[in-house]
Amino acid sequence: MSAEQDAVTKEWDAFAGEWDDMAAGYRDAFVELLWQETGYDTPDKQKDLVVLDFGCATGLLTEAIHDKVQKVVAIDVAPSMVKVLQEKIKAAEWTNVDAYCAVAANLDATPQVKTALEALEGKVDVIAASSVLSFVPAGDLEATMKVLAGLLKPGTGLLMHTDWIQGEQHPEGFTEAKAEGMYKAGGLQVKTMKTPMMKMAGHEFSVFLGVATKS
Repeated sequence: MSAEQDAVTKEWDAFAGEWDDMAAGYRDAFVELLWQETGYDTPDKQKDLVVLDFGCATGLLTEAIHDKVQKVVAIDVAPSMVKVLQEKIKAAEWTNVDAYCAVAANLDATPQVKTALEALEGKVDVIAASSVLSFVPAGDLEATMKVLAGLLKPGTGLLMHTDWIQGEQHPEGFTEAKAEGMYKAGGLQVKTMKTPMMKMAGHEFSVFLGVATKS
């Protein structure tokens, strides 16, 4: 793990105990956009989906969608975050959810996770990344995108993400050019890019939303 990735991991680990309260509102807004932007907006369309919750944290997104889809695989770099989700899975007996702690750009460091993800290659319908990709270290981004792209179903698989818009407050955020470069690194093509308003805790704010597809 790079020093930059290690710093990111420790930063997110520190939020594990309070993340559910902090991020529930954002999760709800993201779920609404997820189904709308991918076109999987009815129970009949959702029931057979295999979804990767990338940057799952404590599993708020997984918690909201696991009973609507066939399977959710959740992955995050922060061990304490993943432990919270694994405890939820065990307590609630979610039989269609697997949660792993790993760095996508360095799966060799976690052979068990690498094997599990290799079994999913070409089988994932939707990769959902809620405010995650802007925090992937620049040196890891290309490798991360290649791993994610490899999981998607050819022709129909979709990556959908929201991130902060690049600016003074969020220099690590996204522009259309940055998103296009990121998709290209993984061999994906742009389907949608926009900056919708999201509501959370009574506030509205703009985010960058991107959807890319595997040809």
